[in-house]
Amino acid sequence: VGKNKGWRKVQKASDYGVIILTEEQFINFIDTGEIPLEQDCVVENDISKSLEKDVNTYKSMIDEFSLSIRTVREFRRSNALIAVFVDGYAAGWRFAVKECYKDSLDIKLTPVKTEFFNYEIWTQGDSFQFNRGDVFYSDRLAYDSYCDFLKLDDAVVLQVKYECFSGYDSVSTFDGVMDGEFSFSRMEPRPVHKLPVLIETQLYDPGKIIVDVFVPDAAKKQLKLKDTLELKQDEFVCLLQSGCCWVKRREAGDKKKPEFINLFKK
Repeated sequence: VGKNKGWRKVQKASDYGVIILTEEQFINFIDTGEIPLEQDCVVENDISKSLEKDVNTYKSMIDEFSLSIRTVREFRRSNALIAVFVDGYAAGWRFAVKECYKDSLDIKLTPVKTEFFNYEIWTQGDSFQFNRGDVFYSDRLAYDSYCDFLKLDDAVVLQVKYECFSGYDSVSTFDGVMDGEFSFSRMEPRPVHKLPVLIETQLYDPGKIIVDVFVPDAAKKQLKLKDTLELKQDEFVCLLQSGCCWVKRREAGDKKKPEFINLFKK
């Protein structure tokens, strides 16, 4: 394959249907019009071994590069969960948040790989995704006896009216190759050539959520709209946990201090 042999050249040749020959095979082909069959196995093995070595070296260099320099990678998730579910509900939360909302709270099963074992654990992220139409009651009694729930003195119902998910958005991207010298915990830098690199700059978007707040009417027979709150997704999580939040009314303007709201204050 020559001095500049490498897995990229071999792959490119294979893609174009090109046969790779040794110098001896090529000369024999010019002289006789034939390629010695007895050499095929040897040549293939030599190329395969060389290719495998080049690929392993290349992959090792990419792995080392990605571990030492922050390019595009999954955001780290935490083992500290914001909600622990007991009997199907988030324990200690002011609203009855069912276990089915784990995904909305970005609580997900994450695979863990070790040298000897593979298993899954629950982890916490910060991309909250509550959806339009989601309803939350201030007491789990609403799921068993809705009429009795309406008679409670602190009955409050939240319904998501509009949502925009929180998460990370890419604002700039570099997708290309790099040449240079790579040094990481080494005495001497190692030259790299055409190393594929994808680098992204990302910003956290807290998202947006508009929630209607309902309370029972005077007869305690049905709900009536009490307020509409515009919050960030993480602020809505705080509201579900405590029943309280800071709200900046749109009509108040930028110069007015946000309003502290306690949904259960009489």
